[in-house]
Amino acid sequence: AMAAEAGRDPAAMQIVMGAQPPDVALIGEYQALGVDIVYPSLPSEGADTILPMLDQWVAVMRQVNG
Repeated sequence: AMAAEAGRDPAAMQIVMGAQPPDVALIGEYQALGVDIVYPSLPSEGADTILPMLDQWVAVMRQVNG
């Protein structure tokens, strides 16, 4: 109702969840609820820290998206 009152089409809006853990079950729940985008929160660290975290996310994305 708030979107329509603001002159926006609710069907065209995206639902985004940020700073989430790489958890297949949690992201599956978000997907079932209609969440369009889920993204991680990554620390300001070097590649040796970030790349393994991104590898975890790739594995989760593959499981969730098939």
